[in-house]
Amino acid sequence: QGVTTQVIAADGLSYAPLPRARLLEMRDFLSGIYGLPDIGWDFSTVAEYLAKLTGRLPNHIVFQVPHAAIRLNVMGWAQRPATAGEIAQMAALTRQALDEGASAFATILDTAPCAWADTHELIELCRVVAERGGVFAPHIRYPIGMQPAMREALQVGEEAGIAVHLSHHYTEPDIFVPLEAARQRGI
Repeated sequence: QGVTTQVIAADGLSYAPLPRARLLEMRDFLSGIYGLPDIGWDFSTVAEYLAKLTGRLPNHIVFQVPHAAIRLNVMGWAQRPATAGEIAQMAALTRQALDEGASAFATILDTAPCAWADTHELIELCRVVAERGGVFAPHIRYPIGMQPAMREALQVGEEAGIAVHLSHHYTEPDIFVPLEAARQRGI
């Protein structure tokens, strides 16, 4: 079909960067989606994970910083907003992931552990990615309603100075009005 590139860590779900104990938790958590791939579970960084994929896939890989792994790494499964110190730790891990080959920031705001992130956390982490010219790719926070969830994603884009690429969304009346306005503002 001419597919030459795969974007991975969709919806902010992936296995790195995580220390071994957390890696195995994430492996089990994602097994219903990804199965149990035979990749050798002896990595912890984005670079080590991507090295596992080299030569195993027939195309190019674009890795997104997976918010779930970043948050799990720093906060475990805590069901609360991050503190300033935790955001600083997540920002450092985001920078490291970018240094090791990531090019966007992806999240899934209606699934653990990302669901407990507040808008401030998203803005701060996306500022790091914006410094490198990356993109914010959210699976928006559907439980709060389509319009408020879209407004949150666009607010993150505007305040962080980062382009927003919605992973997917459903339509409802007038959904394209705020999207078109954001597009015209460069978001």
